[in-house]
Amino acid sequence: MQYQQQQTPPRMRQRRRSAGVTLTPGVLTTAVSIGVVVLIVAITFVADWMQIPELSLSPQGQLLSPNGDGSYDIFTVSYRLADNARITAQVFSDQNVVRTLANGQNESSGEHFLSWDGRNDIGSVVPDGFYRIEVVAAGTMRSTSQSVQAQVDTQPPTVQLANIPEGMSVNTPALQIEGVTEPGAMISLNGAAQPQRVDNLGRFTFAFKLVDGSNKIDIQAIDPAGNTTRIQRNILLVTEPPDITITRPLENEWTNQQIVTIEGTTRPGATLNVNQQNVRVEADGSFRHELILDQGDNTLHFVATDEVGNIAVLDRIVHFKTGSMPIQVNVQDGAVIGDANFQLVGKAEPGSLVTVNGIAVPVNAFGDFQTTTALNSGDNTITIEARDLAGNVTTLARRVTYQPNGGDSLERLSRNFDNLPILILPSVLVIGAILAFTYLRQNRVSLALSVDPPTFIPGLPGSEKNLVILLDLSKTARLSLEVLDQNGNLRASLVQNRRKIGRRHIFHWNGYDDRGMLLPAGDYTVRAEAGAPPLQVTSSTQVRLERPLQPQVQTPAYTRRTTVSNTRQEK
Repeated sequence: MQYQQQQTPPRMRQRRRSAGVTLTPGVLTTAVSIGVVVLIVAITFVADWMQIPELSLSPQGQLLSPNGDGSYDIFTVSYRLADNARITAQVFSDQNVVRTLANGQNESSGEHFLSWDGRNDIGSVVPDGFYRIEVVAAGTMRSTSQSVQAQVDTQPPTVQLANIPEGMSVNTPALQIEGVTEPGAMISLNGAAQPQRVDNLGRFTFAFKLVDGSNKIDIQAIDPAGNTTRIQRNILLVTEPPDITITRPLENEWTNQQIVTIEGTTRPGATLNVNQQNVRVEADGSFRHELILDQGDNTLHFVATDEVGNIAVLDRIVHFKTGSMPIQVNVQDGAVIGDANFQLVGKAEPGSLVTVNGIAVPVNAFGDFQTTTALNSGDNTITIEARDLAGNVTTLARRVTYQPNGGDSLERLSRNFDNLPILILPSVLVIGAILAFTYLRQNRVSLALSVDPPTFIPGLPGSEKNLVILLDLSKTARLSLEVLDQNGNLRASLVQNRRKIGRRHIFHWNGYDDRGMLLPAGDYTVRAEAGAPPLQVTSSTQVRLERPLQPQVQTPAYTRRTTVSNTRQEK
């Protein structure tokens, strides 16, 4: 045994040497490199397997209005992936899935977008409200999710106007339009290019100027979702007051009926009253009303007010009169007349229509009338009828007998003159008084007189120093102007019965009398008379004369000389 151990065959020894070979540095480096590569691959695989995808959402707005008006009909969500991922997108209402937009859809890294049309999975438009759109990005083993909120709003905003009903009528052009709508909405008037934003309570105000006639107001409200509401109003501006047309009674109409019937027309829809009594106005604007009159003159005061407050006023005078003045004639009942052509003279109420035996006769402004009445032999009846302006009729009948007596014309004239009523003389006097008053009024002259200065110092003869006399004459008349002393004696006559036109006249007086002598100092009266009796008028004013200053007279100086012979000197 020992021998075998000691005597090992060479082959065996070579095998032993091979089995106990040690690792060299190159072999060790190779082994380490392979191990590192395997480790990196393992770590990379594990990291990729455990990686969470990177996802970011960016909604384009928050509102969705799927009503087909082209505004906010689609809600779009943009999202960005950093790596490839499987995308699942769903729309939730609370915790319930309303719509699945994507289900495990493989997407590469980069920008992507999702869109929702506001419908559910069965194609129906979802109710208005808030919805959550959730996007899930799934990797190999792990996933991430993000969500955005969308508001579905398909209802247009409500618009309410304050105190502006359809068909409203006003009487002032300045109109204040006020109303409320949905907060956050934009409001525009008559298609204005720049809409107006309402306040946080939805209130808005516009100032609008109306024109006469019909005015159209178009208000449009747009909410943040693009829903639109339009409201229109037609407003009538009426600034003209209603017309009042009275067909009866006429202006200054006379009547003997105490109840008068009033008929006319005004603007349809207006209210009317006469003398504070309400009058019913029909749909076509016509009216009819009865009013009780007072004896004498009655003023019918009409006031019409239309629907917008325009007021029209009209007055009409109606005279109510019962009874009339009795007729007076120049013949007594039962008189015997000897002239076949009787001259009838009488008096009735002024303005009356008078007939004698059915034939109209003229009546003057004082009610006097006269006519020639043919009489038959024997008994005759003269019937006089007077109808006044109010329609009251007075009748007078005179039975006379015609008996030709063959007397001279003078006697018949005297007899007829005795039958004249005594009222003819007062009529003549009244007419004369009226004519005289008219003549005096038309021919009356007025004048005014003044002097400048009131105290006057005359100058020397031939000087230009004069007193100025101002005289204002109202109309052309004959004029006299004179100066009187304190005793009323005429001292100077400046104008003597000369015709002067109506205007201001200027006269001058130098303080001397008609003989050219200077008047003494003192008070004098300047008097003017215009017109002729009985229409002569007089005006006077006072002036005081002072004596002129006497000039000082220079006395010449004389020098006396005495001559002395030889040595004499001159003193």
